[in-house]
Amino acid sequence: MLKNFPNIRKFITTMTHKLQINQILGLNQIKGVYFHPENGKIVETKNYTKPFDGPVEEIVPCMFKFFQQIKLNDSSFFLKIKEFLNPKYKHLCDKLIANETIPDLGIKGNIRRRFSKDQILKAINN
Repeated sequence: MLKNFPNIRKFITTMTHKLQINQILGLNQIKGVYFHPENGKIVETKNYTKPFDGPVEEIVPCMFKFFQQIKLNDSSFFLKIKEFLNPKYKHLCDKLIANETIPDLGIKGNIRRRFSKDQILKAINN
């Protein structure tokens, strides 16, 4: 309802965070949540608006595919993650740890979040 009134939405969001009820209402943190590769480094994205990232069913497998591509597969870390993960995604932890290929579902969300593998790998190396 408020998407046509960005100033009102911003005010309500700011007040929610100031009153520290953002977690109760399920809002993301304001700072330090979004990052992107820039000039060979991973930096915080400033003034990022998140209209829609895509459905969870799309995002979670893409995240695990990304972890596999950058060889982030520490079994102790992902076994801890698996304890809290939605049961329908636990198989992704198993595949990552076992180094089984995770299918690439692609991503249809916000174009601002799309980066090439080279951009991300270069940023990780720095």
